[in-house]
Amino acid sequence: MPRNLIIALLLCTLLLCTSADKPKRKSSKIQIALLLDVSGSMAGLINQAKGQFWRMVNELTKATRNGQNVRIELSILSYGGDTLAQNDYIQLHTLLTTDVDLVSTELFKLRDGGLSEYCGQAIQMAVDSLNWSPGKKDLKVIFIAGNEMFDQGNVDYRQACKEARKRRIIVNTVYCGSEQLGVDELWASGAKIARGKYLQINIDTTYQLANTLWDDKIIEFNSRLNSTYIPFGDMGDKALRRQKRSDENAMLLGNAYMRERVMFKISEYYNNPHWDLVDTFNRDTSILSRLKKSELPLNMSAMTHKRRTRYLQEKQMEREVYQQGVRVYCEKAREFLISAGKEDGFTPSLDNSIINTIKEQGTALGYKFE
Repeated sequence: MPRNLIIALLLCTLLLCTSADKPKRKSSKIQIALLLDVSGSMAGLINQAKGQFWRMVNELTKATRNGQNVRIELSILSYGGDTLAQNDYIQLHTLLTTDVDLVSTELFKLRDGGLSEYCGQAIQMAVDSLNWSPGKKDLKVIFIAGNEMFDQGNVDYRQACKEARKRRIIVNTVYCGSEQLGVDELWASGAKIARGKYLQINIDTTYQLANTLWDDKIIEFNSRLNSTYIPFGDMGDKALRRQKRSDENAMLLGNAYMRERVMFKISEYYNNPHWDLVDTFNRDTSILSRLKKSELPLNMSAMTHKRRTRYLQEKQMEREVYQQGVRVYCEKAREFLISAGKEDGFTPSLDNSIINTIKEQGTALGYKFE
């Protein structure tokens, strides 16, 4: 065999071995804990959080690091309510999770009512109780939003913020009121200690998303898209109901809000292998060989293995068609909003405060945003 050919074969073998042995780079994370004041004066804040949730999440999906998509994890914690006195009126609704339907469902359960707004305790609970990443380059952020004095309660907010900083968790404070009053009530102090930003928003103004001519089409395709989800296992039916509830909650706010919700559902971030058989099959075709009949939906339990496989392949193809339909109309809607000047990233609202701050703090850690 010619010497040059031998060398070429050896080089190819070496490259293949190196590629096979090279560990897959772990996805970077953006972890966001949203701490919301739900006391009696905070209806405006809660409404903004609900109405702006899907737009905020869609903006987060634009993040990349080292050319890779990042893992987005969200958590909801409420404080200042009128229940759970034994926990200083603080409730942790979800851990940090990629299950955005779960976060959305818990968010829409929030109601205002209560008096005791203990910011120090809320921050301490978020720092101690959530599943924060140990990664130094992962972006770990708390946004605490509300008003009244920041130093209420038995936990010193300064100590809680110092503990967050020690864990590389940034604490951003969002004051619902005038900027100077927030400074006077120590919200700026909390942010400074935890190397975060002090932000101010107006919760007395309702910021409406603009409708477009294509929203009805997007909603129509979403109904078809939902028919491709096949629940399985112990979590399936409950998760499917949660998906439906998240759709209903968005629709209650209006077509424009539902448009934002559906935009997220066609992104690669909306992936549900823990309960949807189509997503699971797409990841691992051998799943059908491992599932018991009792774990399958009723209509699939009587099918042969070959028919089940074909059924899932058909549902997978249907989903891709409906997703593409949504993409076409979402792009038309986006172009219209930009040309009409309806895309506003500067209004001092909760979503803009969070989005712009995440972009600034993420950029400092090497994240990029479209």
